[in-house]
Amino acid sequence: MPLTCSLPPVEVKPDYQKDPTSWLPVPDQLVASCADWMNANTAPLFTDWFEKMGAPALDLQVTPLSTRVGCLALSQGQAFFHHETRGRIPMPEALAPERTVWDEGTLPVWQQGVLTEPKYFSFFLDTPLSPYNPNYRRKWRAHELLHGIVGFFWHPQMTRFEAYMGARLDELLPIVHWYGLDEAFRPRCSKHEGQQLYRDYCPECEALACPWSEHSPEWLEQKKPLAITWVNRAWHHFSEEWKACLQELNTGQTVEVARPHLNASSDAVGYLYSHWPRLTAWSFGSWVEHFLQDGTDYFSTLPHYMQRIADVSQQMVAGDCDMNEETYLRLRNRRAIQDLGYRAFLALEWLEEGTRAAMRAETALLPLMEEGGTLSQTLLNQEVPHEQCADWMNAVVTAVDTTIGNARNVPAEVTQSFAALGYSWWSDKEAESPLEAAMNEQAQAIVQEGLESGAPQGWERWQKHHNADELQGFLASTEFQQPGRLIQRFYAWYNAQPNADAETVEWFHFESWLHQEPLRDEAAERFAVLPDALTDLLQQKGTLRSHSTLRIERWSASLISEVLGETLEEPDASLAAIISNGEPRLMLLDDITSDCLTTVACLRPLPEEFLEQHTGALELLLQHSFVVWFPVPRT
Repeated sequence: MPLTCSLPPVEVKPDYQKDPTSWLPVPDQLVASCADWMNANTAPLFTDWFEKMGAPALDLQVTPLSTRVGCLALSQGQAFFHHETRGRIPMPEALAPERTVWDEGTLPVWQQGVLTEPKYFSFFLDTPLSPYNPNYRRKWRAHELLHGIVGFFWHPQMTRFEAYMGARLDELLPIVHWYGLDEAFRPRCSKHEGQQLYRDYCPECEALACPWSEHSPEWLEQKKPLAITWVNRAWHHFSEEWKACLQELNTGQTVEVARPHLNASSDAVGYLYSHWPRLTAWSFGSWVEHFLQDGTDYFSTLPHYMQRIADVSQQMVAGDCDMNEETYLRLRNRRAIQDLGYRAFLALEWLEEGTRAAMRAETALLPLMEEGGTLSQTLLNQEVPHEQCADWMNAVVTAVDTTIGNARNVPAEVTQSFAALGYSWWSDKEAESPLEAAMNEQAQAIVQEGLESGAPQGWERWQKHHNADELQGFLASTEFQQPGRLIQRFYAWYNAQPNADAETVEWFHFESWLHQEPLRDEAAERFAVLPDALTDLLQQKGTLRSHSTLRIERWSASLISEVLGETLEEPDASLAAIISNGEPRLMLLDDITSDCLTTVACLRPLPEEFLEQHTGALELLLQHSFVVWFPVPRT
C-alpha cells in the first residue's frame, strides 16, 4: 500500500551558496506543521514500513522529524544490519588507519557483553546499509539513516583536504537533526527537559519513548514553545557550520566553529586519518566504479555534494515524501548487492597481486563483480526478481569461500565473517541457501562469543542444559531486536522459555543486573571524598547521596555463596551493587545497611539520632562508595 508523508512545501529552491535559512521553513511554522501532523494520529501507519528496515519501529516514531527521516530513507531503499550479527572484514595493513585510535586493530571486540568499536572506524560514511546497534540510544537510528540519505563525497583524484571536507559535510545534517530537530516534541524527564544530553545516558528519558501519536493535543500545545527553541538551535547550528564549510571550500583552509562538546572540523580530521588509506585503495575505487552511480550514491565534486545536502535538508522538513513497497524492496536489494560487492573487493585486497591464489580468486570473482554492477545499475529504475539477486549473492559467498578461503596468509576472519551480513530482513525463500545458512551460522558464533563475554557464569551453565543451535531461537526473537545490552535481552528471552533452567536463569539475571545502566557516576569518581568526621554530615558542610549506579536486588543463598563466599541461613538475601571505575562492587545488606541506604536516599538533612544508630553502617557505605560525600569548598 503506497504511503505519503506530507509537510507544507517551501517555495524557495535550495541554493548551497546561500544561508540555509533561506530555503528552510521558519521554526514556528515548522513546529505548527509537525503538531498538526501529529494530531492527525497517523503514526501507526508507519510501523509496518519501519519494521521492514531491521530495527525497532518505535525508534523512528518518537519524534515527528525522525519519522520524516525514516520515510526519506524508505523512499531510497535503506535498511539496517544488526551490529551483533555483522561480521566485519579485517583491513589489510595498507588499508588500516594512518593513526591508531585504540589497540584492538580494525575489528570490533566483545567487552563485558558489548561489541565495542574503534572511534572513527566504527562506521563507514559510504556504507550502503546502516548499523543498528542496540546498545545505542534510540536517536541513533535516524542519525544513521541520514548518512545514507545524503550519500558521500568521493573522487578518484580527490585531495586530502577534499576528503576532509566530505567527511565534515556528511556529518552535518545528522548532527543538526540529533542536537536540534530530533529534540522537538521528544519526551524528556524533568531533569533534562530542554537540556542537551550530549554523551550522557538517561534511563528515565529513554523509558519515556513512545509513538508521537500517543500524545494528547494538550501535551503538544504545551511543548510547542520548547520545540520552537530546538528548531531555532538547529537552524543556527546549520547556518554557522554551512558558512564555515563555504569558507573552507573557497579558501582551502580549515575553519573551526567554537562550540562546546562538538568540533566538526576536528572530527572530520579524525575520520580522514582513519579512512584515507581505505578510500584511496584499489578495492574502494573498483567498488565505486562497478556498483555506484555519481549523483545518486556519491558525489564527485564538493559543490555538487553541498547542493545535495541542501536539497535533503529541505526534504527533511517540507513537501511530500512518497513510498511504495515495490520500489522499497527493489532499492533495498540494490543496497544489499552493493554491500556484498564491497566486502568481496575487500576480501580480494588480502591476496598478493600476481600470485596463483590471486589469479584464481579474480577469475572467480571479477566476472561476478561485473554482473553485480549491472544488477546495481538496473535496480535503480527497473525491477529484478529477488531470486536473481539472491542467486548472485549466493554465488559470491560460494566463490569467496572456495578461493580466498583456501589462500595462504589470509586471516580466518575474512572468510569466517564474510557471509555474516547481519540482515534480519533478507530471505530468498530457500531454507538452506548458501547465504542464509552461512549468515545464520556465523551470526550464532558472534552472539555466542558475546554471551560468554558478558555472562560467563550464565553461559557456562546454559551450555550444560542446551545445544548451541538453540541460540537460533533467540536470534529470531523480538527480544534480540530490542535495544539494550545483549545479556539483558538474552535473559528476557530465556526467562520466558518453557525449558529454561532456573539456576541458569538466575545467573543470567544477575550478570545482566550487574551491567545495567547507569554504569558510571562521573561526579563520584572525580570529586567524592570521605568526610573528616561524620558530624560533618549533620552540619550540612556538603552533599551526601547514594552512588548513582546503585542497584539493589534479592538473590538466592546459593548464588550469593558462590559470588561472595558467604554462607547464609536464609534462602535468599539482598545485594547492593555499584559500578566503580568500570568494575562492579558488591555488598551483602542487612537490615541496618538497608535502612541506612533508604534514609540517605530520602532524608535531607540526616537526623542526629539516625547518625548515632547507624555510625558503623554509614562508615562502611562511605568507605566502599555506596554512599558518596561532596564537601563544600572552603571559604
